[in-house]
Parts: sequence; structure tokens; C-alpha cells
Amino acid sequence: MLRTTLLSLAVAALAFVAQPAGAFTLDFVALAAISEHAFDSELFPNAGGSTIGVTGMARDLSDGTPPYNTAPPYGYLDDLSGGKDGGFGVCPTDDCEGSPEDNISLNEVGILEFDSVVEITSISFSNGDHNDVYAGMIGIHTGATNPTTAAGFNNSIDTATLVNGVLGPISLISNRFQFLAPESFGTARGETLKIYVSSITFEGAPPIPEPSGALLYGLGLLGLLAAGRRVRRD
Repeated sequence: MLRTTLLSLAVAALAFVAQPAGAFTLDFVALAAISEHAFDSELFPNAGGSTIGVTGMARDLSDGTPPYNTAPPYGYLDDLSGGKDGGFGVCPTDDCEGSPEDNISLNEVGILEFDSVVEITSISFSNGDHNDVYAGMIGIHTGATNPTTAAGFNNSIDTATLVNGVLGPISLISNRFQFLAPESFGTARGETLKIYVSSITFEGAPPIPEPSGALLYGLGLLGLLAAGRRVRRD
């Protein structure tokens, strides 16, 4: 009986170690090509046959309260323009089709919120002209707060790290990511300083070890050792 109990505990403990999740790319350009629309809560296929929920939102930089999509501005999926990439941006209304005001521009913040913690490993951008051209900083915030100044974005990215509009490999772990346009960093306004998020590549974030988990794992190993010694004695 003791041997069976120890073996069961050991198996359960060893199974506690998480297996790595597969990477998945969410292509906002392709989604917008299917249907240009205000981006609300949507489900997408994820690794292992599961689904993951993603909500597109927006807010004004000067407004610290999260309006989400209960009031303008709105998260928006913009289609191709002249055969060039658009993607996830911000719209002052819930319908910006045919309007040039659907990118993330001065003092606008585009927000992507997942229904679980993920690790973003790559992000691709295009600018307000739907080209991979940049002339300033890109602000990314991964916390639960709502920064009210550009300095509050805790992962400000210099464009020197962008190659053809792609930022990566990176490791941003959160369930909520906020994007601020380059022109919000005090540089001259222009289409090259407005952005769309074209795509993101992500995977499930590794779990944070907890004392209880480590203890369980240790008990499992002790259980295997104790069971093995008992067999040798028998």
C-alpha cells in the first residue's frame, strides 16, 4: 500500500513540470483582409488544438482610465492599402473603412489583451503609409497599469532594433500589451511615425516556480527512491 501511494505521488509530481508550448503567429493583416472591422474579443486556434482569446482595445494616452471598447477610440483591423500591409490600429469610431485615421497615431494606445499569460517572441509593424519604415521610438508596455506619458512605457524600443519592420527575437511576458506610436515621443508628426501592428508571434509563458510546486516535485523524487529501496528489500 505504501509503495503504491509513493509511486502515485511521484508520478503526479513529475507531471507537474510544464511542457513547452508551441509558437503561434497571429496575422492581423490577414484577419483584416477577411473583414476590416473594429477588433473586439475573438478566439483563435492555439498550439495543441486549443484556442486562445484575444481582445483588441484602445485608449487615449492622456486618459489613465481604461475605456476598452465601451467608448472611442476603438481597436481596429485595417485592410491592405495599395497591396501593402496594415494590421491592428486604432479608430476614433467603430467603423474606419476607407479612412486614413485607423492607425496608432499621436497619443493613441493600441492594446492587445490575451485570456492567459503568453510570451511574445516577435512583432512586425508597418507605418501609417503601410510601409516598414520608421523614424522614432516605439513604446510597448506590458504591465496592468495605464501609463499617461510616453516615459511610462516600460519597453521603449529604438528603431535600430527593427529589421524590415520586425522586432525580434524578444521576450515580453504578460497577458496585456500596449503599443504607443513613434510620434508620441515628441518628434515631428508624419505617416512614418504612425504604426500598425502587422503580426505577433507568441507562445505560452513558462510558469513561475512556486514553493509548493518545488516541494511536490521533491516529494515525488523521494517517493521514487523510497519505493525503489522497498523493492530491493523485498
